[in-house]
Amino acid sequence: MRRRHFLAGAAALTASTALAPLAHAAPRTAALPTRAEIVAVLRRVADHWIGAHTDPGDNLWANATFFSGLLALHRLTGEARYLAYARDWAEGHDYGLTTAPPPATPTTSAQPRPTSTCTRPNPRRRNSPRSKPICTA
Repeated sequence: MRRRHFLAGAAALTASTALAPLAHAAPRTAALPTRAEIVAVLRRVADHWIGAHTDPGDNLWANATFFSGLLALHRLTGEARYLAYARDWAEGHDYGLTTAPPPATPTTSAQPRPTSTCTRPNPRRRNSPRSKPICTA
């Protein structure tokens, strides 16, 4: 028992002396980029996108997200070309966000919902045909 206490105390003493210089080290402060540097990167990204995509593309959420950022960049910089590119995209899609077909009509209470029953697989038989759920409609 004494040996265990001795070894635990020695380990704690060794760890505290090894980590002491780290506890008193000055915190690292990373300089944040300036506003001009951030705007320069935003312009570079937008200019690359506009140059690489003469056809702005679909109006699904990924492109819509880019164009909301492009409009924010226009408000920040006042560059008319960003607004013109976004306006062309929006007018090409009649200012709509999706061209997906409307969702199917939900079933009413007069129409019964299909029911299914599934048997649970036996976890002990991983590679057998019975290891997958069996469902019947």
